[in-house]
Amino acid sequence: MYMCALSLSVCVCSYWIGSQNVPPIYQYRLILPFDDGRLVNISTDVEFSNIDAEFKIPIDQQQSAKINLSLPQEGYQLSGEYEYNDSSSTTQVAVTQSPSDVTTSVSYMQSITPYLTLGGIGTYSNKSATVTRGFAGIYSDGENVLTTQWENQVR
Repeated sequence: MYMCALSLSVCVCSYWIGSQNVPPIYQYRLILPFDDGRLVNISTDVEFSNIDAEFKIPIDQQQSAKINLSLPQEGYQLSGEYEYNDSSSTTQVAVTQSPSDVTTSVSYMQSITPYLTLGGIGTYSNKSATVTRGFAGIYSDGENVLTTQWENQVR
């Protein structure tokens, strides 16, 4: 992989070496991190047929917003996310729109003990009128990590 940079905090291009069967991949990326936590991350391939952009905006010490835009060859996807963190939990609300569907997700993770975190997610799809629920748990003692996840769909 080859990368070039304008400064220590901005990367503007990269080159990935392919194999004998796969041609090399060229990708151009612009990453602009700001001191106040804002971030702009835009990437594309050499033909400009796949473009991805991410914009992250901190609201305050505990809240942030993020907007993602993806323009692949077959359509588009636009998503917005709001995240709230406090000393023991994280809450996220996300809305994603594509040509075929709009989904809305809400997730919540709560520290139960210093080693155990439990939480869940609910996602609603407008197209299929389904709700997907999921629950997760993380146990981490600093040396070992154990995770578990369960999810289902409800019509």
